[in-house]
Amino acid sequence: MVQEYRRTCYHCETVWHSLKSREDALAATSAGTVAGGPVEGSARSCSYCGMCRGAVYTMGPRGSADGKEELERLRTCPNCGSHSYFEEVLEQGHIEGQ
Repeated sequence: MVQEYRRTCYHCETVWHSLKSREDALAATSAGTVAGGPVEGSARSCSYCGMCRGAVYTMGPRGSADGKEELERLRTCPNCGSHSYFEEVLEQGHIEGQ
């Protein structure tokens, strides 16, 4: 099941969407953790989409900073830059017959 955030800006009423799994992965990377627990040293396992099963690594503190910046961007109104919004989680279920 795919989950996404639907956010509506309180200031300009712009609506935007963001995948919950992407934000969760960015938050974990920014915190220095992955599914298996904390990551030691400067290498961090990729947890963006799961297709590489964590076999790809990002290096150094820049990867962590980039994750925080991207998370901040996803949680900011793309129209007016506000951080004040209403948020709901939308779930898209499986296709019938599968």
